[in-house]
Amino acid sequence: MNELVEIVSERNGVPITTSRKIAQVFGKEHKNVLRDIESIIIDDEFSRLNFELSNYKSRGKKYSEYILTK
Repeated sequence: MNELVEIVSERNGVPITTSRKIAQVFGKEHKNVLRDIESIIIDDEFSRLNFELSNYKSRGKKYSEYILTK
């Protein structure tokens, strides 16, 4: 089966990808992907388990990204 979005890593045996990878694959601006993710996240167990807010560094600055499972 072809993957829609590349799995960038595994954490505890669970495949993960990032909001940056999703933006890249779909040709979208990362800030818009962040906005869309934040609009669908609600404070429940599913969101906490599948959308983890994280950070990455680029050009000496720190930026937000989400790590996603499933």
